[in-house]
Amino acid sequence: MKSMENFFNPHSVAIFASMKEGKTGYEIVKNMVEGGFKGNIYPVSQSGGQ
Repeated sequence: MKSMENFFNPHSVAIFASMKEGKTGYEIVKNMVEGGFKGNIYPVSQSGGQ
């Protein structure tokens, strides 16, 4: 099912994240990195920053 390929195997993702360890967004980004996600990860934070 080609139409679902990008959903299940994205080249990049944006995630509402936090810089605070233990917060849900932080843990999601951490798990994606440690799990070997090969695409770009764009953490988005309400407070901004780099």
